[in-house]
Amino acid sequence: MLDHDAAVFLELKVAPLPRGFADPIRKRFVADYAHALAIPAGTGRQSEALRNANIMLARVTKRAADAWIDPTATDADIREIAAAEAKATWALAARSHDSGTLRSRMAQRCLARGIIPPAENIADMPAIRRMTDEGWWRRKVRRAQGALVEEIAIELGLVHRNRQCYCSDETVKRRRAQTRRNALTLESIELENQHGFLATVADLAATSVSNPKIKHAELMTRMSGFESLARSLDYAAVFITITCPSRFHAVLENGRTNPKHDGSTPREAQHHLVTAWAKCRAALHRRHIRPFGFRVAEPHHDGCPHWHLLLFVPPDQESTLRDIIARYFLEQHDPDEAGARKNRVKFVAIDYTRGTAAGYIAKYVSKAIDGEHIEDGDHYGNSGRSAAERVKAWAAAHGLRQFQQIGGAPVTPWRELRRIEPSDDHPEVIKAARSAADAGNWARYLEVQGGPTVARKDLAVTLARTPEGFRLDPDTGETSPATNQYGEASAPAIFGVCDAETGVAILSRRFRWTTRSTRERDGLRETSAHPRSATWRTPGKAEGRAAGAAGGAWTRVNNCTPEAPAALPWAGEQAIPDAAQAGRGGPSAAPPTPPPPTGA
Repeated sequence: MLDHDAAVFLELKVAPLPRGFADPIRKRFVADYAHALAIPAGTGRQSEALRNANIMLARVTKRAADAWIDPTATDADIREIAAAEAKATWALAARSHDSGTLRSRMAQRCLARGIIPPAENIADMPAIRRMTDEGWWRRKVRRAQGALVEEIAIELGLVHRNRQCYCSDETVKRRRAQTRRNALTLESIELENQHGFLATVADLAATSVSNPKIKHAELMTRMSGFESLARSLDYAAVFITITCPSRFHAVLENGRTNPKHDGSTPREAQHHLVTAWAKCRAALHRRHIRPFGFRVAEPHHDGCPHWHLLLFVPPDQESTLRDIIARYFLEQHDPDEAGARKNRVKFVAIDYTRGTAAGYIAKYVSKAIDGEHIEDGDHYGNSGRSAAERVKAWAAAHGLRQFQQIGGAPVTPWRELRRIEPSDDHPEVIKAARSAADAGNWARYLEVQGGPTVARKDLAVTLARTPEGFRLDPDTGETSPATNQYGEASAPAIFGVCDAETGVAILSRRFRWTTRSTRERDGLRETSAHPRSATWRTPGKAEGRAAGAAGGAWTRVNNCTPEAPAALPWAGEQAIPDAAQAGRGGPSAAPPTPPPPTGA
């Protein structure tokens, strides 16, 4: 039994912890305390054992005690925290009347809370509006708390195969609650189009890749398509498993604490893998090697991520591919530590006569989505569905990307093509791409786009987007100015696909939607306009390049090293919004005359 002082000390230290974390710590402290009291008094060993028990308790609970976010906070608490932070940040405006100075002080306050402020390429006023917006703070606090809870669980030694596999039970519980809240929100909103079709957002989401079954099917379709095309080209297939060095693993495979662990989090381990892969990609590019395939990230039992890659390359390039991957993932990071050469990087040459290449990665895809078709469970005795639930909770808590396509044409044009009805008026290349997408033939889609190693600048069919700061009128096809909630020019909006050579754009977003709450069915308000099928002409490759003009961005994401962003021009003084406008966008300057829609 604990004496009064020890009991008070214990409860004081475990108070910041979620109940699921506090109970194991209580048991451990009580056991250590009882062990210390069993030592004969007067030897000096008893007081040392009691001191060590107290130090252990203080050490393992320090992270929670030092955090500004309460790890036990509920979602209602987080909403209150976000509102208080937005209000306190706005209060800084009373002491600053220059937008640049005010932004700097607000950013410092965010950093003091461990929150990353808006990026430097965002203008001062939109950045200020973000940092005084409850919704912005709510998203930031939720993410920060989710990562904090999981990192505390790892520090407490709760996440491993013998206790709570992949992630803590607390994180799984929170993820379930978040999923329920999201489902209720989607069910509470109705959408109606111009034809009178009525459905909830949940109904529409169930028909998209938000549905795990559809997501699973699409991923396997793309993987099988890659394999089909690779086999037709006589490419070699290589299955690769890559793990992190020992310092990233908190717990050994036997469930014991890893003495080499340096405190790195799963997010830092993922960053290590991403950085090493970027070096691999650059080295391969210099040697004109263009592998294509997929990468899947999943956790070890202790939450440390590892990767599975399925890559296809010409047979004469396979050896170089292996050497480069081994160099950047093994040779440059503690290659001589125990087990590194055996386990760090594993290559399996796929024999097509013994099965499909997609079959090698199918289990990992299922485990990361819905657990379907995993009849024998995972390596640690979890059922397929239980493993999938925990893996998804793990990825969400640490903000990790589970799937990445390597090479090939992007999937977004494929999805837009599947929205389009066939027509004899469409350009031939769009007809061919639409037919392949509609049939679920990823291999044929890649061929139409230019092959499995096509560069983005050489795609045959691209996305058609409105210019930045404009939206498309559903009836006239003309653009009109649009801003986001922070007063910035709205991001380019996809409205269809474009024949990159001729510049002819075909609309895929055919409906205009109005929204209303299922609890308040009157007062429809328009939220988005997706015009009916129509055709526009936008500047094609030949026209743009003949004039020596640089083309627009071909995708929204560029993973290559970016150029330094140009300084944003200030068109005169900008007024700081008053308190009533904090968090609601505030006034913005009128945008310029709208240009015609462009294909990108």
